[in-house]
Amino acid sequence: MLEKHRATSEERAFPVPVGVVAADMQGMSLRDYFAGQALAGLCANEKLMEVMLDKPRDRLAELSYSLANSAMEVREKFG
Repeated sequence: MLEKHRATSEERAFPVPVGVVAADMQGMSLRDYFAGQALAGLCANEKLMEVMLDKPRDRLAELSYSLANSAMEVREKFG
């Protein structure tokens, strides 16, 4: 998975100029950053977390990436 991630041309969340660090150290993808922020927000919602207690935890991750994908689409649309 990490090798695939490093080989992508996805926009990075915390880019640095090429040459400053190795190309594979350019940071997480912007999509992963958005998903992480969404996950943090979802986990901060106490009522949601109560509802999710009896649900598989991967549902939160799926929702986080769904929100991140939406953010990426809107970002592309509005620049």
